[in-house]
Amino acid sequence: MKFIGIYTELDNLYSSIQEHIELDNELFQEFSFFDQLEYSTQDLSKQTSDLFLFQLVNNIILEYSHNQLVKNEMIGLCRQYYQDNLNNLKLIDEFEHEYHSNKVIQWFLKRSFPYKMIKKALQTKDMDQLNTLRYFMSDLIQCFVSQPHNTIQYEKENLIVYRGIKLSKEQLDEFRKNQGKLLLNNGFLTVTQSRSNALNFARESTQQINVVAAILEIECKSKDFGKSIIFTDRDKSKGLSNQDDVIFNLNVTFHLDKVEFYENIWIIKLSTSNEGEIILEKYINDTRQQTGNLNIELIFGRLMLDMGQWNQSQKYFERLLIDSNDKNQAWIEYSLEQIELDDELFQIFSFFDQLEYSTQDLSKQTSDIFWFQLFNTIILQSTYNQLAKNEMIDLCHQYYQDNIKNIKLIDEFEYEYRSDKVIQWYLKRSFPYKMIKKALKIKDMDQLNVLRYFIVDLIRSFIPRDQNRIQYEKENLTVYRSIKLSKEQLDEFKTNEGKLLLSNGFLTATPFRSNALNFARKSIKPTNFVAAILEIKCNSQDFDKNMIFTGINKCNEFSSQEDILFNLDVTFHLNNIEFHENVWIIKMTTSNEGKYILKQYIENTRQQTENLSMEIIFGRLMLDMGQWDQSQKYFERLLIESNSIDQAWIEHSLGEIHHLKREWIVARKYYDQAYDRMMKPKQMRIKDSARILSDIGEVLFAEGKYEEAMDFHERALKIRKEYFPSDHMHIATSLKNIGDIFRVQEKSDEAFTYFQEALAILEKYYNCSHIDIAMCWVCIGLCFREQRNYNKALDFHQQAIAIYEKYYPFGHISIALTLNNMADILNRQDKYDEAINIHHRALAMEKKRYPVDYMITSYNLCTIG
Repeated sequence: MKFIGIYTELDNLYSSIQEHIELDNELFQEFSFFDQLEYSTQDLSKQTSDLFLFQLVNNIILEYSHNQLVKNEMIGLCRQYYQDNLNNLKLIDEFEHEYHSNKVIQWFLKRSFPYKMIKKALQTKDMDQLNTLRYFMSDLIQCFVSQPHNTIQYEKENLIVYRGIKLSKEQLDEFRKNQGKLLLNNGFLTVTQSRSNALNFARESTQQINVVAAILEIECKSKDFGKSIIFTDRDKSKGLSNQDDVIFNLNVTFHLDKVEFYENIWIIKLSTSNEGEIILEKYINDTRQQTGNLNIELIFGRLMLDMGQWNQSQKYFERLLIDSNDKNQAWIEYSLEQIELDDELFQIFSFFDQLEYSTQDLSKQTSDIFWFQLFNTIILQSTYNQLAKNEMIDLCHQYYQDNIKNIKLIDEFEYEYRSDKVIQWYLKRSFPYKMIKKALKIKDMDQLNVLRYFIVDLIRSFIPRDQNRIQYEKENLTVYRSIKLSKEQLDEFKTNEGKLLLSNGFLTATPFRSNALNFARKSIKPTNFVAAILEIKCNSQDFDKNMIFTGINKCNEFSSQEDILFNLDVTFHLNNIEFHENVWIIKMTTSNEGKYILKQYIENTRQQTENLSMEIIFGRLMLDMGQWDQSQKYFERLLIESNSIDQAWIEHSLGEIHHLKREWIVARKYYDQAYDRMMKPKQMRIKDSARILSDIGEVLFAEGKYEEAMDFHERALKIRKEYFPSDHMHIATSLKNIGDIFRVQEKSDEAFTYFQEALAILEKYYNCSHIDIAMCWVCIGLCFREQRNYNKALDFHQQAIAIYEKYYPFGHISIALTLNNMADILNRQDKYDEAINIHHRALAMEKKRYPVDYMITSYNLCTIG
């Protein structure tokens, strides 16, 4: 293990480790490969390639406005992005007051916030963020045509530069496979003129089993000095990396000459090439042959559209529409119509195994089948009045502040909307539809609450009324819906035949198969997507509660797939999938099984905590799903509006959220309030108070106050033994918590006894796999770890992680913490490479949860380092 230094302050340790991690990450680069021979023989219009995108970005950024307003927009984004990072906030303040365009190279090579944000946005091709960063990007790109750095003369015609990098074995295979072809770095590549510097960088990097060190050896032609590369005057720039002598422009393409293994390192020989420019020119000409003399801005937007980046291209075209001339406006509006059509064909679905649900205790499980069905009920309980309407109008004005067309519609809505017109407004595909669809996709309860005025009207439309009672000669009705699926989504449908699914939104359909078929065939077709048709058989009893007949004939603006609107909580049975008439047919039927599963979830939850209201259950579902900020806002709002019966459980839930966020003082405050409320003489709830006492004990345990924690856990256990059967899960929870205290006090035998007793109760109580059982397995695994029985410790953790990954969403904190434990066990077995890989997985999850709390992250970084 490499010795870095001795640290007496955690801040200094964290900073040092973070520097080493960032250095390690800096050695990773992303590349895209292209077969220039194939490009030269094809019509390139409607083809999609990073080769086109990164070269066009250079041109587009230079066309953007560059003024104080643009600078302010960038600074606002950066402050929001780094709102919890004091070091970067100080740098942003310094940038605001001291930055000049002639200092752009120095700022870029500081590796601070502009560099990191631009690098990330380029890697993910986030054009929206790049647009906000355009003030800095424009200065950087401008350097390649105007800076005097490029005038340095060399004795030889060509210059050789080097770059130490790290590659996964898969990336190395890709380099070897693509010898003789073109490649492009997905960012601004920095290099050094010193081969030894690059070699040292590559060899000093963290060694991992699945990663190899390599050097890029790049021959630069002298004609590139003035347009493709910048010499940074590194000697004048303190603190720069020793691979920063030269920066390559974003649009530079390289020819991959050879890959060879020499002196125990892979050498990747490249040369700068103008073939990329020639291919781009061909792409532009081929595109213009089909569309006329489109300018570069429109071609770039159409490229994003063809690549399937609908949200990005929509924002881009909307922004372009504001600044466009009359000549471009028609093309922009046409493109926006295509985006809306194509986006409309995309639906997100969630799948569920109804057989598995029927045999399990569903408490503490997390599933979209619970979320979407509960949401329907919860939103109808929300306040519905003029204030709610005003709140929605204000949000919409803010959301569309730069979109004149939508601002006019919002004004029209404010003065003319009535509840009986909700279907017409929804199917206009204007701002309510778009905002609701987006919020439902990401389950943004905070935004959905602000939109409740409209959503309540929409869901109330499904209450039986005349429009739902259209008679059919047959008992059942078959409807159709054209959709687009990625190939991965299609595989998911195939895998889940026979199971339940739910659309994460209000699904529309048509009784006319030909309409759906036409929609599927006329949509934009990126190569990685397939057209499909949902064929849905609806039972007659669904006509009154799950679907609305929209009266499409009265509304000629409507899409031809909007005769029928399904309610948000409708579940479907996926019968089978077949390929017919060159399109995938997905056959489904409406099903009431989802409602039975939800009923079981509610009953199982109430078996653990009696009389919980639906509102509390929904909030705790968000909490269990790891949506801490969403559930916190939800409970804070509920606390203001709640009745006295639920208030203690709301306060308890808020305490648990702050507990999970490691905000011990705030958590304890809410727990104490909840306990005091439960112990009021008029409505004393001793049985429920055990839950609060137990959670206070957990806070004290986390703070290292083990004796106090033991007192609270023993009080909770005493109450639970009095009020619950001896084999109840609450008793097992108290036993596990007491065992945890014995474990950290290094009383392994006592801890193991408590854990075993808790596990026996839980396995009998649930009689199936459950989150609580997984938690107990982790505790037993930690006991075995302290006894140095590492194989058994790892086995129990692997069993636990299997349950967590089955029932929790990806990235859940319980998964991250269990991965940490597994990595620590592997580290103690001297299996360092396996430990590092697992820690990296956990670290990525924890950074999302704890952006400012570095205590847990520092532990990971120490182990990785």
